[in-house]
Amino acid sequence: MALVVGACGDDGSASTSSTVPSQPGTTPVATAVPASLWVAAPGVPFVIEVGGIVGLGSGATTVRFVEVVEDSRCPEDETCVWEGAVTVAVEWERSGTTGTAVLRGISFPEGPYFGDSPQAGLPGGATITLLGLDGADGVSFVTVVWDETTT
Repeated sequence: MALVVGACGDDGSASTSSTVPSQPGTTPVATAVPASLWVAAPGVPFVIEVGGIVGLGSGATTVRFVEVVEDSRCPEDETCVWEGAVTVAVEWERSGTTGTAVLRGISFPEGPYFGDSPQAGLPGGATITLLGLDGADGVSFVTVVWDETTT
């Protein structure tokens, strides 16, 4: 089951093309822009549609799924020498500072992505990890999880 995270404006209209179902571990919070933001708890995987925005933890850091940079995974009805790779770009914002994280993983048929760099650091000591890429009708969804780094 794929859940989509999006944000709604002051008038209730979605800023992405999807509605936002309630997800375990997420809580809507009011922010300046967008007016309502879904916030993911650390360690709880969540799904974002291209263009979708989600807050992390307190919502001070937001992540937006920008694009699928590469998807060379083997088609389901083919036999390939290797399973292929996925590269996605996400933008983060915290306290007016922005940046891009590129997550690249090699597909593994029965589990999460591995190798290359499926994980990236975020401001405040957090990390974000690529768990999967899916899609339907030309719309891509990325599944990621974030964790706080303890020092």
